[in-house]
Amino acid sequence: MKWYGFSLQEYEKIPDSLSFSKHDLRRELHIITPSGGVKKGYSAVRRLLFLFPASFLISLLLYLPLTPILGDPIYKWIAKNRHKFLKKKCDDGSCSL
Repeated sequence: MKWYGFSLQEYEKIPDSLSFSKHDLRRELHIITPSGGVKKGYSAVRRLLFLFPASFLISLLLYLPLTPILGDPIYKWIAKNRHKFLKKKCDDGSCSL
């Protein structure tokens, strides 16, 4: 079964799905690449930005050496505080855009 392309809510309904805890999935973004690799948090955002033509050039900056040293903590802070930014759109640990 192809795992990529599923939303968190769809993933949670699949019996015997990959071994991610609900807590981890709600804490940071997870993506499963077509080759079956897993990227999460800052690495997942960087990968997604790379795939979209509109954000491709910005994503190249995120692949420079040492950018994860700043990018990862910034991502984690935003993810942790997303409820403050999206007050009316967050419910039960999930935020819609």
